[in-house]
Amino acid sequence: MKELGSDIRFLKTSFSDVRKKEDYIINSTGFIITGVLPFALSLVVIGWKRKYDKLHGNVVLLRYQKAQKVAKNRLKTAKEINGYSKSQRVLHRAFQCIVWLS
Repeated sequence: MKELGSDIRFLKTSFSDVRKKEDYIINSTGFIITGVLPFALSLVVIGWKRKYDKLHGNVVLLRYQKAQKVAKNRLKTAKEINGYSKSQRVLHRAFQCIVWLS
């Protein structure tokens, strides 16, 4: 008991080096991003999945969209080879057939 009253060397009497913390982790940009990013990504994934299911559930729409894509590519190729001579057109088409078959 005698030691308890006399041993005060570990008690801090001056608090001049203690300051209030200015930046909290909750107010940081990283914290906000890690909170919002998973939510935003989940919305994107859900939207993509719904579109995928709708598209694959409707076979006619799926075939139509694939046909549109092929038609656009063929039109682009036709515009590209329009300026070629006849022999160059034949070679170009032959090359396309070889690439398509391989």
